[in-house]
Amino acid sequence: MRDEWRYDRNNGILERLQKLWEEDFQPVTEQLYPSKVVNFAELEPHISSFFESIQIRTINSVSGEVLDYQTEPTLKAIAIGGNKLSRGLTLEGLLISVFVRRTVMYDTLMQMGRWFGFRAGHDDLTRIFTTAELTDWFRDLALVEYKLRNDIQIFEEQSLTPLEVGMRIKTHPQMQVTSRLKRRYASETTIAQSYSGQVEQTFRFPLTRLSDLAYQTEKNFTLVKEFLSNLGEPEISKKGPQWSEIPAEKVMEFLNNYVIDKSVRNISLPLISSYIEKQVSKGELIKWTVAVCGRESLDPKLGEVDWGLNTKIKQISRTRLRDSESLGVITSPGDEAIGLSEEKRKEVKEITEKEKIAENKAARKVRSSTEGLLLLYPISRYSEPAKGKRVIRHPLYDDSSSPLARDLIGMAISFPHSNHPQPVEAYLEGTVSWRPVE
Repeated sequence: MRDEWRYDRNNGILERLQKLWEEDFQPVTEQLYPSKVVNFAELEPHISSFFESIQIRTINSVSGEVLDYQTEPTLKAIAIGGNKLSRGLTLEGLLISVFVRRTVMYDTLMQMGRWFGFRAGHDDLTRIFTTAELTDWFRDLALVEYKLRNDIQIFEEQSLTPLEVGMRIKTHPQMQVTSRLKRRYASETTIAQSYSGQVEQTFRFPLTRLSDLAYQTEKNFTLVKEFLSNLGEPEISKKGPQWSEIPAEKVMEFLNNYVIDKSVRNISLPLISSYIEKQVSKGELIKWTVAVCGRESLDPKLGEVDWGLNTKIKQISRTRLRDSESLGVITSPGDEAIGLSEEKRKEVKEITEKEKIAENKAARKVRSSTEGLLLLYPISRYSEPAKGKRVIRHPLYDDSSSPLARDLIGMAISFPHSNHPQPVEAYLEGTVSWRPVE
């Protein structure tokens, strides 16, 4: 690249660099730091000196090369290595990482991720190139850490010590928390967090495997039509039809037949069905509200869909997070208040204002423990992000006209707070057992 820039810059490399800057880096900077946007014309005079100053260093036990910023404070390097880099070596001013080394151990993978750090004020220039598998694993680890921090915060508020209550770490179907030797005193137990006061939703779809997605959506389309047709006459709201007083058995039958891609790990319908069944035996979740959450007004581009009812459903837009198969969140504010009485809705508003929490979270607090809420989302294949969100959001499909592109059916299950919460997930515990703390 250095030689190409020196001797042949007008035959492609200049245009490639300009395109990369204007289509990738500049839009991100515009979104994060509008005042720091730099045009390529301002950047071009500095490219020669940058290319000339770059060194390539091989960092391993054989080469003997090192990165010593004290003796070389202006060092600009491409560092290539294995164990030494992946074990958390600090690379000052690190901006670009190409990361492909995998491990199935939580602790090792998190240690390998420590050097993803960025220079303060330069995070719009940070890029990480890795595999789809590692992207998913790091995303899963972020959720594991989030839940662990939540537990620690509760213990701290209760002034509990590690001698009084142990930590729990959520297990993973493909990874291990640490090596078996290191966890010889640990035990795995099904104590996990209950679904009480939670919402579970389908926001991951196999959008890069359109054949699998087409099969999944066609099965679910047939299922939804059959399910809704057996619920009786609906009440028509602004967003679509809704039904109340639906027996839990019908909802469980629907969940047991709803198809989710095998690679999706954020939601487990068998565990949810098991939880509902246990709650029903305790006199909870015995009746359900089922609602279709479409658009209030028709968008001709998004279109309508026929779910076998007397009225067509106006489809909504949900877009992909950049470089992922995730839609992020499919629920909208206020959706989880569907089916609540006016009195209950006033309570939701009061809790929202008093506790400074989201409206949907407040609705879960207010809803009776005997009632569940199932929300269905008709997602149009023509979904596209708004202009200001195109940096972090992508259209649902790269080619919405593809014969394999399908409208999606998303689902969210809102659980009220329970008086008899049941554990349903597997966790790893240490020598001191974890226990629920209110």
